[in-house]
Amino acid sequence: MKPSMQTMTAVVALGSALLAGGCRTVISERAFVQDAVVNAPAGQIPVRLALDVQPGHLTVSPMLSMGRREIIDGRVDNHTDVNARGTYAVDTIRNPNGSLEFVPGANTSPYTGSNLQWKTPSITAGIGLDLPLSHSFAFSGGITYSQGDSRDLWGGHFGIGLLSEGPVLGMRVDAGMQWIPVVYSVASVVETVYEPTFSNTQYTRTGFFRDVGNKSPVGWYAGLTLNTRLPSWPVQPFVNFSLSKQRFFSFAPAVRDPLTSLFVFPAVQDAEVEASATLMLFSPGLSVPVGPSQRILLGARMAFLPGWIGSDNSLASTQGPVIMPFLQVDIGL
Repeated sequence: MKPSMQTMTAVVALGSALLAGGCRTVISERAFVQDAVVNAPAGQIPVRLALDVQPGHLTVSPMLSMGRREIIDGRVDNHTDVNARGTYAVDTIRNPNGSLEFVPGANTSPYTGSNLQWKTPSITAGIGLDLPLSHSFAFSGGITYSQGDSRDLWGGHFGIGLLSEGPVLGMRVDAGMQWIPVVYSVASVVETVYEPTFSNTQYTRTGFFRDVGNKSPVGWYAGLTLNTRLPSWPVQPFVNFSLSKQRFFSFAPAVRDPLTSLFVFPAVQDAEVEASATLMLFSPGLSVPVGPSQRILLGARMAFLPGWIGSDNSLASTQGPVIMPFLQVDIGL
C-alpha cells in the first residue's frame, strides 16, 4: 500500500522540526539574569545576650521589626554583555523549514545598570527560642512571619551559641542556618552553543525566559554580641555585629517568554540563574529589665549590602543602609 499524501507531509514536517530543534548536540550553555524582582524579608535573628544565663532554662523571645517598605535596586554579576545602547541585541534568522531563531548580536560592552530589585516587607514578626546547656553553650532557633506580594512568608533559623560572662561585659558568638522565604519573577537569557548531528559546524542560539515562583532557600548567619553586665545600671547597652547570607533563587530557566513562543530553542539542560545577598548588620540597642526573668530589648538593625562579600552572584547596591527598628521581649521559663 502506498503512503498517503497526508502521511508523507507529516513525515517531512517532523523531519524538518527535528533538524531545526531536536537533532543537536549541546556543547555549552550559559544563563544570565537580565531583570529580576524579589520579595523577601531581610534575615533577622533574635539578639542573644550573655546576661544572667541560667543553664537548662528556656528563654522565649517574641520579636517585632517595623520600618519602611524598602525597594533596593542593585546588580548581580551574571548579566549579558550589551551593545552600545546598553541593551542585549539579537538577530532573527529563518530556517529553511520556516522556523525562527535568535542569534546573539553585537554585544561587546559590560552591563553597568541594575538588574535586580529587592522589595522588603515593612513588618516582620517572629518568635525565638534559646536553651543554654551551660554557662558557655546554647542551642537556639525560631520562626519569622511577614508578607510580600500578597503572600504569607514563613521563615526560620537554627543554630548554636558560645557564651562568656565577665564581671562587666558579656560576649556571645552565634552561628547557624536560616531559611528565608522569597517570591521572585526572573527574566533570563540562555545562550546555547550546539552542533547539528550531521555537521561539524557550531552555532549559538539565544532563548528568552520568564520564571515566577516562591521558595525558602537555605542560607547561613554568624554574629557577635557584646553587652554590659552592670547590676547598678538601670539599662544594659548591647551591640551586635553579624553577617547573614540569604539566597533569592537558583534554578534552570524553564518558562519561555510568551513574546518569543514562536522561536525554536532547545530545552535548557544544565544552565542555571542564581542570585543572593550577603548582609552586614550592625545592631545597637538597650536591654531593660522588667522582672526577675524578663527583659525588653529595644534597638535598630542597620543592614549593608557590600556586594564584594560572598559569591560572584551576590547583590551589590550603592543605596544607603536599610534601617529596621525592632522590639524584642525575653521571657525566661
